[in-house]
Amino acid sequence: MAYYRPLNESLELKEYLESMYASAAQYNDPARNPVSVICGGIDRGSFGSDVLSKIYAGVVALRGNTTCKVNAPTIVSETTLGWRWQVKIIALF
Repeated sequence: MAYYRPLNESLELKEYLESMYASAAQYNDPARNPVSVICGGIDRGSFGSDVLSKIYAGVVALRGNTTCKVNAPTIVSETTLGWRWQVKIIALF
């Protein structure tokens, strides 16, 4: 069972969203089509028309309507460190 913890800072949310978007784009699994799911949620704007509501709609479309929590890696490895580095580089562009 995964351990989830509440978001405490806006930076945690930013990093979570960056990771979610990058994973969706990198691994766009044809069976799930995460990019289309996220974009569809944003386009439908079920929660409102402001930017934060649209972002939330994209998250809900992909992850479901649950409380805002993240699943932080419990074991730091080269993979988790490397992934953070790659996502930060992508965010610069």
